[in-house]
Amino acid sequence: MRQHSEAGFTLVELLVSLVLLTMTALLLLATMTTGHGLERRSAARMTAAESVAAAHLVLRDRIETILPDVSIVPGGSVVDVTGDERSFSFTAPPAAAVQPAPPQRFRLLLTRAGEMVLFSIDPLSTRADPDAISVAGWQRTPLLGNVVRLDIAYFGAAPPDNQRRWRLGWRSRPALPELVRIRVGFAPGDPRIWPD
Repeated sequence: MRQHSEAGFTLVELLVSLVLLTMTALLLLATMTTGHGLERRSAARMTAAESVAAAHLVLRDRIETILPDVSIVPGGSVVDVTGDERSFSFTAPPAAAVQPAPPQRFRLLLTRAGEMVLFSIDPLSTRADPDAISVAGWQRTPLLGNVVRLDIAYFGAAPPDNQRRWRLGWRSRPALPELVRIRVGFAPGDPRIWPD
């Protein structure tokens, strides 16, 4: 038979048990909070990666299907592909979702607001001039926001050296560029990465 002093827990044992239980609860809460934070950051990274992948896919699809729209000029012919390091204009079929439709004139630009946009217009349109510098009246397809840099380069042979190399511009050439490189830069701390 137990004596009266041995029955139940002492006050010290009870306090130690409460402290251990509290520490366990706090540890569990911290783990759950960390898990939710990781989940949120992971979801944000996934959304950022998906937006970059979608923009990359749209551009790749349009550029891979460029039509060599040839114009006859004094001294020969040129393809209607014009670009410099900040913009790129070309003719290609529209996206599969809107076909059948005539080829469209496209122009890739970075707006002053930091939005990378692919503009398009039917070359026979009367609402805007497809050859004008302005894109007023063109259909606007935003690709990415919060872009700080858009660098475009063109690979191929061109005067004056006729060497196959990267160039910062492509204008009035008799052939399409062999490759088009588009690099997109984001602000420091932005989790998005543009595939090179």
